[in-house]
Amino acid sequence: MDRAATSSDAPPSRRHLAVVAAVLGAVVLASMWPLAWARSNGGVDALLGAGADSTARPLIDREVPGAVRFASLGHDGQQFYVVARHPFDPAAAAPLLDSPTYRVRRIAFPALAGALAPHGGPRLVWAMLAVSLGGVALGAWAVSRFPDAPPWLPLVVGVTPGVGVALALSLGDALATGFALAAVAAALRHRWAWMTVALVAGALTRETLLLVAVGLVFTAAMPWRWRAAALAVPALAIGAWVAWSTQQIGASSMQGAAQFSLPLLGWIRSTSRPWGLALGLGLLVLLVVGARHTWRTDRGVSVVLGLHAALMACLATDVTVSWLNTTRVAAPVTALAVWAVVARGAPAEEPASVGSPAMQTSGPTPQLAGAR
Repeated sequence: MDRAATSSDAPPSRRHLAVVAAVLGAVVLASMWPLAWARSNGGVDALLGAGADSTARPLIDREVPGAVRFASLGHDGQQFYVVARHPFDPAAAAPLLDSPTYRVRRIAFPALAGALAPHGGPRLVWAMLAVSLGGVALGAWAVSRFPDAPPWLPLVVGVTPGVGVALALSLGDALATGFALAAVAAALRHRWAWMTVALVAGALTRETLLLVAVGLVFTAAMPWRWRAAALAVPALAIGAWVAWSTQQIGASSMQGAAQFSLPLLGWIRSTSRPWGLALGLGLLVLLVVGARHTWRTDRGVSVVLGLHAALMACLATDVTVSWLNTTRVAAPVTALAVWAVVARGAPAEEPASVGSPAMQTSGPTPQLAGAR
């Protein structure tokens, strides 16, 4: 019996329970990353990745007393903490940010966390973790809706390296992953309005998710008006937010590390450890293979994966220096690439025609009624 038919023939209640179990399993697996990080670094406040020399340190010291001090500048979770304290007042947050226009651009994650814990402090650290785990749950549920998705596929979201890094360092990539996978699931199921909503939310979480919008417009069955909406609405949303927040901050240039270079140059010059390079380049290969497997069956998915592979190939040394950064770039589409390889790995069989080897028999060819 066909595996897909067996799955679809299962009672609805049993299928729903399997999906719920897989989603919960993904959340549990994802939780292991921040729990391990907090345990090895002195407490839950380590999830901020606050650096001793960070611009955010005065606010962290005041609102999260005793927060772990990492060497030098720390990581980006502390920057999201600052934005979460002033989500719609960029001018107030700017003096505490290392690159104000860049940090404020990715507003969805800190805004949601700030809404859950508007007074900051340790509650905000927990709120950031809760929002990230919500992104994991959304992504796990979304991949369970992919056609022919194996029952274990949601678990991939929980073990995706970039998602784990985001959870351990209070970054927005886990939430971005949820929105990206939700947009793809909606497109595959022809839910164009929900797809557009997810694309807008994704662009406001991580601007590179505009690549998902660009890719999904190649979905074969999508009406032209929804293709236009998929491109225009997320671009207008993130463009309007960037224009307004930049005007509030009063700065037009983005300070910070160079993120892109000529293809593969950043990988060749990377000072990352060999296993870190292998992990990042392995994800790049996975994206390329997934794009190839879906080119004929799911063109929109193929373009999404291809664009992210190109993005990965063009990362600069400031990003490829660590797997903590490279895996986050691939995080939104890692589970999608796994689905492409597993569920779309074998090319669809062409229907056999009369006279083809599949139709030939060892006996005499039967005569069709009325044949001459």
